[in-house]
Amino acid sequence: MQTPQILALADVRIASPPERTDEMVGFYARTLGLDHVAEESGEHQMVFRGYPRRRPRIVVRVVDLVMEEDRRRVLLQIPSLHDCMERLTDARAFWNELRGWAYYDRRICTFDPAGNLVELVCYHSF
Repeated sequence: MQTPQILALADVRIASPPERTDEMVGFYARTLGLDHVAEESGEHQMVFRGYPRRRPRIVVRVVDLVMEEDRRRVLLQIPSLHDCMERLTDARAFWNELRGWAYYDRRICTFDPAGNLVELVCYHSF
């Protein structure tokens, strides 16, 4: 599985309750294929990197109470929508495929275990 790209200008900062940390690592690292950066992670945060590694990171703050304003949208570019749909289904995650006007304008929307919206897109080079 190729490592996805995090589509952002700066680090994406989201929050998660402490009881969801294992699920968050499983979702972002195993299901979506991001790299979990253990040396930058700790008791109060988790860090994930995409490809290339110099791009922005996803930084998950571990907080006891996640407020609605702590929820963010995460946008990832993945190599294959079909493969990702299979992995999300195997992980028993709720997801929905959205189609735009053009054939290639498709994306998957899902929620991570902490309730943050995750959009997965696949751009084709013509």
